[in-house]
Amino acid sequence: PSEIYDMAFQRAGMLRVRTIEALFHAARTLSSGKTLRGDRLIIVSNGTSAGVMAADALLAGKEGNLAVLSEESCAAIDELLGRNWIGGNPVGIPYNADAATYAELVNILARDKGVDAILLMHVPYSESSGLAVAEPLIAHLKKVKRLTLLSWMGAESSTAARHLFDLSGLPSYE
Repeated sequence: PSEIYDMAFQRAGMLRVRTIEALFHAARTLSSGKTLRGDRLIIVSNGTSAGVMAADALLAGKEGNLAVLSEESCAAIDELLGRNWIGGNPVGIPYNADAATYAELVNILARDKGVDAILLMHVPYSESSGLAVAEPLIAHLKKVKRLTLLSWMGAESSTAARHLFDLSGLPSYE
């Protein structure tokens, strides 16, 4: 019977969740008011390993695909980050990237027709808090039409940033 539900949900365009936690995550995403147009996700992370793990999890779950960036987007990212990024998805950014860098990347990615949703990840490091990046980024993200998901990592170090995202109606996940 489980396969029957899977097929029926897929045919209806619905995502089946299997845990209560996943149900609450789905509700948080839907409450953002931004429509998901497809299943192509771009991942941006200031920690390469975290970005790769997120990409692996997406592909293992078989519920989405990694977005392929257009030549225009790659050129704009080259201009922003220099040739230090790998040139693909996930987009690795410097460990100490500030809110302006995240915001400009979102602008570039939101214009790319091959990107349906954006996942911004922040891995904490000792010289800056996730809150210092999150606070100035919130107003910008609220104006972006593309669904943007946030994952500010770090148990205690990112609690305040995730709380601000929640208060702002931006979908945020540990």
